[in-house]
Amino acid sequence: MLKARRIISILMCLVLVFSLCGCSDFPASEADLKDEQVPQEYRSQKYTNKEAGQDTLNLWYDMNLIMAVHYPTFNNGLDSYIVNKVNEIRGAFVNEAQGFKAKRFRNRGTLYTDCEVYKSGDLISVIMHVFSYNIETTLNGGIETFVYDTKRDSIILDDAYFSSDYVSFVNETAKVEIPAALKSQGVNDYTFSDFPKFSKFSVRASGVTFWFSANEFTGAKEPVSFEIEASKIKDHVFYGKIDPNKPMVAVTYDDGPGAGTSHVLDIMEKYGVRCTFFQVGECLGDSQAAVLKRAVKLGCQLGAHSENHDDLSKMSTEAAYKDVMGVAKTISDLTGGYNVKICRPPYGAYTKAMVDYFENNGIALVNWSVDTLDWKYRDSSWVVSQVQNVSDGDIILMHDIHASTVNACEDVVKSLLAQGFQLVTVSEMMTARGVKNNGKIILDCYK
Repeated sequence: MLKARRIISILMCLVLVFSLCGCSDFPASEADLKDEQVPQEYRSQKYTNKEAGQDTLNLWYDMNLIMAVHYPTFNNGLDSYIVNKVNEIRGAFVNEAQGFKAKRFRNRGTLYTDCEVYKSGDLISVIMHVFSYNIETTLNGGIETFVYDTKRDSIILDDAYFSSDYVSFVNETAKVEIPAALKSQGVNDYTFSDFPKFSKFSVRASGVTFWFSANEFTGAKEPVSFEIEASKIKDHVFYGKIDPNKPMVAVTYDDGPGAGTSHVLDIMEKYGVRCTFFQVGECLGDSQAAVLKRAVKLGCQLGAHSENHDDLSKMSTEAAYKDVMGVAKTISDLTGGYNVKICRPPYGAYTKAMVDYFENNGIALVNWSVDTLDWKYRDSSWVVSQVQNVSDGDIILMHDIHASTVNACEDVVKSLLAQGFQLVTVSEMMTARGVKNNGKIILDCYK
């Protein structure tokens, strides 16, 4: 009897050993994990739509979780945006997966991301797809998009890419396409209501696609998207365009560069608009090279505003020109060759001889038609109030050396865009209006 029990015990031990050996996909400790044990479907990519960039796989795993994150790299400024988003997605997944225990190695909670990449001219569009398996997370069926201008080295937001009336236009298509897409997923009780904006989009030669995460709709299991053909949406794309038949203004900043110039450029980049900076020579130095180069890259214009903010009208014409060209040379040296074509004389003071001489030497003298008096009142709300009644072709005077003006910058831009104005540089407006000096100082380009 005792011998029989001993035999049974030995057999049971053997069964246990063999059963453990049979679980070759469940190593005894975390140290035993290997890349090969991560299922191939997570290490492979689902999407083949990749017109630019290099594929990158970030693989992280332990006994309970797998994070297989596929994303593209481009060796430009877009990389930092994508990496930040990847880290944000990973952090959210780890937070939601706290306490999850895998019953078997291949049933670990899994985060998987993949991407599509499209190229259209200077624009690169990245669509990141986020999935989770074996664990319920709000990330499942998620979508993140980036539209990047390789020429300007900047991300483009919907407010900058589309005209102010794009939302109502896109909603007309959305109210048909979204219910149909949801119905195909078995969601039949969806009631459409207009979206306030469409922040997730991608650009292709064929048109613009708008994206929605699955969790934006109750009951949806997959993301929703629809494309509007390029020929149909082109009239609602504002980015990079100057329409001479539509109203425009030139926002200008004097006396810089200053401590707030970088923030002004942040706002210009965010909304995809441009302004003009009139620089004082004594404010320029090697430490300002980066901000000047960024202004040029964003399409803003740089002009001269004298070496020391002296009254040029009290100098000889030749001395005034020499003063201005000294500033122009400094700007050129700091930016790697930028060609200054405009000058704003300090205090708006000039002589007829100056105008003729500068024009004959390729420099337009530019004053203003709207003076915000920001230097006097030093109040952000005051600055914003001064752009409420501007007109087509106005040149608006401000100063980026005053914190109150810098703080008002975003509200100024938003107000002008809401009024339907294109925000362009002085020279862009002169070209669009067909204006030349003709022996006169440029006040408002065409009036």
